[in-house]
Amino acid sequence: MATPPEASLSLLTAFCATVREGSFTAAARSLHLRPAAVSRAVAKLEAQLGVLLFRRTTRALRPTPAAERYHAEVWPALDQLARAEAALHTHGPLRGRVRISVPTSWGLGRVMPALRAFTLAHPGVELDVQVNNHVVDFVRDGFDLAVRLAPLSDSGMVARRLGDPPLAFFASPKYVAARGKPRTVDDLAAHTLLPFVLPGAGRVRPWLLANPDREFVPESRYRTLDDPLGAIALACADMGICQTFRFMVERELRDRELVEVLSAHAGRTRRVLLVYPKHGLSAAARALAEHLVAQSR
Repeated sequence: MATPPEASLSLLTAFCATVREGSFTAAARSLHLRPAAVSRAVAKLEAQLGVLLFRRTTRALRPTPAAERYHAEVWPALDQLARAEAALHTHGPLRGRVRISVPTSWGLGRVMPALRAFTLAHPGVELDVQVNNHVVDFVRDGFDLAVRLAPLSDSGMVARRLGDPPLAFFASPKYVAARGKPRTVDDLAAHTLLPFVLPGAGRVRPWLLANPDREFVPESRYRTLDDPLGAIALACADMGICQTFRFMVERELRDRELVEVLSAHAGRTRRVLLVYPKHGLSAAARALAEHLVAQSR
């Protein structure tokens, strides 16, 4: 009988992820770990095997021929273990904790109402839901899933469309009575605008206008930071005009706290994405991802 290998599954997983992703940083992102932790795991595996697995330079990390042969043997075994675990979850209840970060807008309006059905179907899954408009770092912050309104630039992530909600412009009836209703974009120069400052970027989010499609950066003595609900609250307080998703102000429109203005230029959309790493997603996190995508349809 062959002697069991000394290397642990965690070391082998870090090694295979580094070969696939091409760097400790990318491997760490896919495994929800810190780059230093992956680097230490690979170094420990090299020490256990007595073999150099990667040639390191300041600009590149390349697997040695020995590493490529080792990966060809190890990866199928790890993949088989993952599929065996998935098969267990297919026939048994899902368990584990899933951490998801959602923005105020889509989070409160769409994600939160969708969670009840998921928790009823999977009582063994625990949820941590962060409501935050900042872009999270999956590795540093330890999240499994995130909902984002920004374009995705990280090729190590999966991005799935949840929706394309339309934007429109709103003000309170008292504001419109006092200041008049703007008819054109040029009319906005005579009005008080309520822009939102993008978290982390520190710049005002441009307003998107239709007919024709264009961007407009609103300037104002008032700005809201961190949470776009602040701009809606200011508009309800008769302080100016805001642009937001129509679904976010359904109650305010129904109760006549807000009315739509500049309707001829409304209708542009912002895409909402569910984002998660390509590798290392637990069965519970994957089930929640599928649930949210299905609910968005």
